[in-house]
Amino acid sequence: MAFAKRSAAYDNGLDKKTDLPLHSRTWQPNTRMRSWSFFRRKRALVAVLVLCGIYFFIKYLPTDVPPVGSRIDPRTGQPQGHPVDLTSTSKQGKSGRPAVKESGSPVDQTYDGPVRFYQLAHSLRPHLRRVEGDNDNVLFLLRDLRTATSLLPLACEMANHNRSQVHVAVMTLRENSIEEIKAVSGTEATDCPIFWHDARPDYNSLSSLNRQTIVVQSALGHLVAALQPSVALIDQQQAQEPRFRDTIQSKLDSMRVPLNIVRNDAIRSMSWVAGLAGQSLSLLNHVQIDIVITPYQHSAGSLLRLLESVQRADYSGVAIPRITIELPQHVDDFALKYLEHFRWPGDREAGQSKLILRRRLDAAQMSPAAASLRTLESFYPPAWPHSHVLLLSPDVELVPEYLQYLIYMTLEYKYGSKGQNMTTKMMGISLDLPERRLDDKHPFVDPSAFPLATIFWSQSPSSTAALYFGDKWVELQDWLTLRMQHDHELKKTVKSLSNSISGRHPAWLVHAQELMLVQNYYFLYPGFSHDSDFKLATVHNELHQEPEEFVDKLQHESSGRSSILPATEDDDVLTGEEVVVHNHDHVISNPAVSLAALLLGKQRALDREQLPQDSALPMFSSDGQMTDENLSEMDKNAFAERVSLELGGCATLEDRDERKNNGIEYLFCEDVQ
Repeated sequence: MAFAKRSAAYDNGLDKKTDLPLHSRTWQPNTRMRSWSFFRRKRALVAVLVLCGIYFFIKYLPTDVPPVGSRIDPRTGQPQGHPVDLTSTSKQGKSGRPAVKESGSPVDQTYDGPVRFYQLAHSLRPHLRRVEGDNDNVLFLLRDLRTATSLLPLACEMANHNRSQVHVAVMTLRENSIEEIKAVSGTEATDCPIFWHDARPDYNSLSSLNRQTIVVQSALGHLVAALQPSVALIDQQQAQEPRFRDTIQSKLDSMRVPLNIVRNDAIRSMSWVAGLAGQSLSLLNHVQIDIVITPYQHSAGSLLRLLESVQRADYSGVAIPRITIELPQHVDDFALKYLEHFRWPGDREAGQSKLILRRRLDAAQMSPAAASLRTLESFYPPAWPHSHVLLLSPDVELVPEYLQYLIYMTLEYKYGSKGQNMTTKMMGISLDLPERRLDDKHPFVDPSAFPLATIFWSQSPSSTAALYFGDKWVELQDWLTLRMQHDHELKKTVKSLSNSISGRHPAWLVHAQELMLVQNYYFLYPGFSHDSDFKLATVHNELHQEPEEFVDKLQHESSGRSSILPATEDDDVLTGEEVVVHNHDHVISNPAVSLAALLLGKQRALDREQLPQDSALPMFSSDGQMTDENLSEMDKNAFAERVSLELGGCATLEDRDERKNNGIEYLFCEDVQ
């Protein structure tokens, strides 16, 4: 039927598909062929474009793009950009400050991405393999370029002494190159054999405060692991930045590396620091010295002279000592008034005094045993084992460099490599070279016998101006305790010592001499002649008084009366207060040169020669005879046997208990309850 209808429509002149009249239909081309031809031309064009894109991509492919993990911060998902070039200042102004935006505001220090050191590994790699016998490594940390002019010259001088390998780690926020830092510090044109390490990370000047802390901790971790330094040093100005100081202090403490802070005003006056080895330098801020003074009765002049010399001394860069004054029962009124206004330290703030006054209450004359106890009980080391005591007689006047000399010699011969043989045998260091031995009859030691040596060993104690090491002072206290258990009044003594110490010296020196002989201990004495310009202490005998324990009581009372009124009717002259004598002839006009001469030798004051090893120093026995370590050890054994028989209550040497091997207890045989 449908076919019939279409046929009928065609017969009626209609189009079969549209039912339109046949005369209205127009001719149309083949649309299927047209669309296929267009698609072929379009595909060819796309292929050409794709090939061009691939060509240009390959030709201009970037070669400096880091991995995705480096380009994207996994913690924030933000792009990290390119590393900052640490050797250029293209992104900084001439002043070295962080870059400034066009608006004039500084770049925000908010970057908190991962830390990467692009320069540190290269400088650390040559120092990874250390062998035994290499010099110690000393690490200077440079955070603030303003301190480079004072800190880096000290590092250069230390490196020139060749006792330590000196390393400088640059940790500044500024991007100055190493060459620019050398130029600023003035070390560019000098002989400065130090090793430089750029410990600045990428995005250095853009880092947030939290990232800066991580940078310092990470850099120190790498530096310490590679260099194994004996000590790290910063100056006082850099230490005033709390975040930096606390960060490095906590990190170094966790890695057991000491941190020393060098005062900026002391770098020049403490040039001797450059001559220290790393092992000694690590204890520079730990050595603590206390002063103990026992004034005479009714004599203010000598005490005032001593305190004034102590007050005008140079304490740059070292810990100011605490002063303990053991006042007698009868105190001079003028001395009390002086001490009332005496300030120690001189520039101290309220409540920070380091002056301790003690007064004896018993007016009775002290016995030798009581006097010995009082002296030895005046001090106990508060900072074991680096705390020591300096005993000063009122007759002494000190040079300004006395404390720096003591600290230097302590670091060299007590803790450093110079004292490798005598470290355990050092009783202390004397500032004074006595003219006579303790018997006041025979000359002490003639320094002309060793013209090139500035120091020597002597088995003789001193009470004039002597530093006693804390461990030996405690051992002396233990020795006196054992002696009193067997002889409460301390009346017994070894026969060879009965007349070897005169009454001009305090009683406790007898027991110090006993301990030195029985333990083979030695004192370090300065080796300059008495007429030399180089003196650390000058002794004035015009106001000297005999020790109270050796003076007759009636004679002591009569000699202690005031001289303000005439002693007799025929005496028409009234006396005034005692004159404080100031003898400055021994003070050197150039303290730095004098100290260098004392440390480095009579003939080589300004050379870089070092002090000799302890084994190379002259040694003298208690009787003033030159000896050596072997003879000294034989004398020690012989004297120890005599102590056991004459003081220790031993009938025979076989009665001694060798199991009591603490050094002195085995010498005593009786068990005292």
